[in-house]
This record gives sequence, structure tokens and C-alpha cells, in this order.
Amino acid sequence: MDSKIMLKNQSWNKQGQVTIFIMLAILIVVAIILLFTLYRGPIKTYIEKEVKEPNQNMEQCAGIGVEEAAEKLIDNTGYINLEDARISKAFGYHLGEKDEIPYKNYTYLCYTPNNYARCIPQEPVIIEHLEDQIHSYIDKKVSDCFAKLKQELESQGYKVTIENEMNFSVDLIPGAIKTIIKRKVTAEKAGQPRKFSEFISSVESPLYEMAVATQKIIEQEAKYCNSDYILIIRENPDIEIKKFQTGDDNKIYSVKHLNSGKLWRFAVRGCVLNTPS
Repeated sequence: MDSKIMLKNQSWNKQGQVTIFIMLAILIVVAIILLFTLYRGPIKTYIEKEVKEPNQNMEQCAGIGVEEAAEKLIDNTGYINLEDARISKAFGYHLGEKDEIPYKNYTYLCYTPNNYARCIPQEPVIIEHLEDQIHSYIDKKVSDCFAKLKQELESQGYKVTIENEMNFSVDLIPGAIKTIIKRKVTAEKAGQPRKFSEFISSVESPLYEMAVATQKIIEQEAKYCNSDYILIIRENPDIEIKKFQTGDDNKIYSVKHLNSGKLWRFAVRGCVLNTPS
């Protein structure tokens, strides 16, 4: 009799434990559903805010234009369009089969048509010249970026006001191109205005390092009719420089950024002696 009672008690205990586990599981599920319901709105809003942040949109949009400009400047040795070069009559020369670019037109960055005369730098301050070239190239693109930003915010239900006055600067800095855009933008939704007045974009680029090395070469060529490019390499370890003397009194310099592999070439003509008759 006692054993039967003990077995029955054990059975009830097991059933009670199972019931408790089921109730706990139900409570956990209900708690999760409640938490998800309560915080679903704020979490969604936070994610949308991170993805649609105006600063990030402008940084990405303006950065695309800056990257395009930088590639064109490297391809054309400091010019968006070769036609803009002060000495646009670049010449072609074959550097040999093993050269990375065996034949190409090379723009003069230091030039004189006269014999015995030192060459004249075509862009006295190369960094400033590059900044001006990028600024001109992205001017309309930046305006288009604001139009896209307005459209994007309005699609999210914002009332957007963008002032007409806008100015921006382009600065070449070590390892990057920095663009600072100043324009007042107000985005209002549900009576809550958000105001912006400055948008900053930074794009990785070797232009600064390449320009610094090139500037030194041009300054020395204009002053001494030659350059100590080996010393310039030592002062700029991220840069590789090669010089090729042609048979027609031109020099072709190759300036390569080692980390990125970006390279440009330019020509120099100065201090040329008369050819014996």
C-alpha cells in the first residue's frame, strides 16, 4: 500500500515539473513577443536613421565625384582635360618594350622653347592647381548631390528646405582628398526639425604625395636644369621616381605611388644646347 502511494506521488511530481516547465516556456515566449512589440518602432527608426543620415549620403555622393576627378588627374598628369594644359602640345615617345606604358603623350610640366634657357613651371603650385581642378569638376555634381538628398528625405516623409547659398573647399592632405561643403539644410518631420550646415567628405588618394614629389622635381629643374630625384625618393619613401633622357633634349619623369600603384609621367624641356651644325 505504501509503495503504491509513493509511486503515485512520484507520478504527480513529474507531472507537476512538466507543467511548470511548460508554463515557464509560455512566459518566456510571451515576454519576447512583448519586448519585440514595445521596441519594434524605436529599433526600426534607429536603423533607418543610420542608413539615411544626410551627412553620410552627402559624403558618399560627393566622394564619388572626387574619386572620378582624382583618376582623371592621375591619367592626365594633373589635368582633368589635357586641352587645359598651358603647354598642350604634349609629345609622344616610346620608352621601350619592358616599360609599363610603352607609348603615350607626355605633358610638359616645365618647359621653354628657347635654347640655353631654364624651363618655366607650367603650374607653379601643383597642389593648389589640383585642388582647383577637382573643385571645378565636382561643382555641378555637388549641386546634384543636394537634389538627390532632398528627394531621398522627402521620400521618407520629411519637409526639406535647402538654402541657395553654397560654398565648398577641396584640400589635398596626406593620403586623402578632403571636401568641406557648407550649405544650410532643414529636414522637418512630425514637428521635429533637423538642421545641417556642414558636410565633410574624405576620399583616400595618393595625389598629395605624388604632387609633393613632382613639385620638388619641377622646382629643381627650373633652378638647376636637373633634379636630385634620388634625394627626393629618400625624403618620400612611398614614392618611386624614374627619369628617362630622350634623344631630343626632353626628359620624361615617372612618379609612382608604391602602396596604390598609381603612376603619372610628365615631360621637362629646359637648358637645351644648340645642335651642332
